[in-house]
Amino acid sequence: MNRRTVAALSAAALTVAGVVLAAGIASAATAAPIVGQQSGRCVDVPNSSTANGTQVQLYDCSGQANQSWTATSGKQLQVYGTKCLDANNRGTTNGTAVIIWRQRRRHRQRHQAHPLGLQRRRQPAVEPAGHADQPDRPDDPATGGRRPV
Repeated sequence: MNRRTVAALSAAALTVAGVVLAAGIASAATAAPIVGQQSGRCVDVPNSSTANGTQVQLYDCSGQANQSWTATSGKQLQVYGTKCLDANNRGTTNGTAVIIWRQRRRHRQRHQAHPLGLQRRRQPAVEPAGHADQPDRPDDPATGGRRPV
């Protein structure tokens, strides 16, 4: 099974378009997987790594700790209780890799989840790199050419 990476993170905020926490929008201290609406795959930390800079990916859901994310009161998405989703190299452009990094309370670690079906067009969304998880589907014109994961 090929592993898929997640790309395109806004340093100001992460708008999760088509990606939902499995139990809804999780509250602080409630861990849940982040599942791609179209792919059905989970945001995953490869090999259960805890190393800063590890790039996250979309992978088959397993229910393991490396796929359990908590939305903190500071709007961070946290895994393992100490690592947060972050923009690689402080990136703000399309294609910036999404990584885990120690919690720092920086703006690029703050994310905003929206109820399923709500589209926000002003800020980039998390998308699989190269749309490789569904190569037979065209880009969705309803989302400005982007396809939710």
